[in-house]
Amino acid sequence: MDSAQPANKPLSVTDLTRKLKQTVARYFDEVYVEGEVSTFNAHRSGHWYFSLKDQRASINAVMFRGINQKMDWQPRIGDKVIVKGQIDIYPPQGKYNLLARRMMRAGMGAHQQKVEALKRKLQAEGAFDPARKRRLPFVPRAIGVATSASGAAFHDIRKVIDRRFPNVTLYLASCKVQGAGAAEDIVRAIQWLNHHGRSDVLIIGRGGGSREDLAAFDEEIVARAILASQIPIVSAVGHEIDVSVADLVADRRAATPSHAAELVVPERAELLHRITKLHERLLWSTRRDLKRRREQVRRISVRSPQDRIAESRLRTDELSERLQQAVLRDLLARKQLVQVAQARLRHPSQRIAEARARAEALEALLQQAMLREVLGRKQLVQVARAKLRDPRERIAEARARVAELEQQLTRAAMWDLANRKQRVRIDAGRLNALSPLAVLSRGYSLTLKDGRAVRDASTLSPGDRVELRFARGRAQATIEPGE
Repeated sequence: MDSAQPANKPLSVTDLTRKLKQTVARYFDEVYVEGEVSTFNAHRSGHWYFSLKDQRASINAVMFRGINQKMDWQPRIGDKVIVKGQIDIYPPQGKYNLLARRMMRAGMGAHQQKVEALKRKLQAEGAFDPARKRRLPFVPRAIGVATSASGAAFHDIRKVIDRRFPNVTLYLASCKVQGAGAAEDIVRAIQWLNHHGRSDVLIIGRGGGSREDLAAFDEEIVARAILASQIPIVSAVGHEIDVSVADLVADRRAATPSHAAELVVPERAELLHRITKLHERLLWSTRRDLKRRREQVRRISVRSPQDRIAESRLRTDELSERLQQAVLRDLLARKQLVQVAQARLRHPSQRIAEARARAEALEALLQQAMLREVLGRKQLVQVARAKLRDPRERIAEARARVAELEQQLTRAAMWDLANRKQRVRIDAGRLNALSPLAVLSRGYSLTLKDGRAVRDASTLSPGDRVELRFARGRAQATIEPGE
């Protein structure tokens, strides 16, 4: 007992709390606490309120805004951390808190480690594969719900379904959704709804809560029951940011129980509106088609066979005239192409001469380039000689290098010249193949009248003088009358 306090005089609660606060602050002004984050609330004021736990105890903690703004990460439920701070007592409630000044990661919490291991195991089995998940029925006749009968989740589901599609039947399999034995209870509810067999789709879940409250939906037996269900399942587990294992294996995931109800049933009023619109469109389309067919029947019945034959004849004449015009346009176009080709066609000997002149010019340019290259190399050799400390050795190396380069250049020039000559020979062969003289050399002759080629015998008359041109030489002839 404090010596300053008279014997048997009671302390007020305020005095006692003040003395405890002073004592705790004196002995616990700087402590390091390691634990798992079990609750976390980032308040709108900017302060963080959270709690740390281990296997036997829990402590509340707070990190004020001015301190947590210096951190580059925000803890999550399940994180294992080390917190440096001071123990403080809050007098109005008589509770002690940890005033955090610094926070460091210490690894993953035991529960979170277990959950992550289960996720990896199920993923390896293909339990999260989208191809495995089933489609929900468009309009279910009955819906099974596995949740607590006393919770708000079932009432929210029923309210949404009554509003959207009141004719759907609900079957409730009441079960525990948190605490000891909750996972086993959820499994029994899923199995009962499957055995019952009257539901077309199932909803499992609960309202929001802490990570500990939702732990049952991270159990492997619940995941296995969802995978074994013969009925499609929608998982609606609270408002947590973290996705539960049940969310991952279910056929669909909903953010809340109300959202799950919206997923499983369409809105009846909207469906009726769509059906009405489709009915109106069907009637309009039917009436339009009927009107069109009546008009076709009327036109067929009014016109006589003679009118239809006359119309077909006019159509045939029109198409025939259009065909003749198209053929004429095509002939004119081809004639223009032939004239352009004839204007461009020059005598093969002229084209060969031009190709040879071009080859000779290229050869002259190549020799000039070779000369410049040799002169440049010689200048480099001269510069190198000026810088040599051992002139005889460097001169010998330079001479050998110049000789090698001259050989390479000569080989390259000879190869390029041979290549260009080969190309000239190929071009000459192609030109010779295109030359009319090549045709005459095969035994053909060219008939000329007044210096123009004769292409049609009907243009000749008896007594006409023509010139016959052969591959070697020319001859004159007179046209005799035919038999």
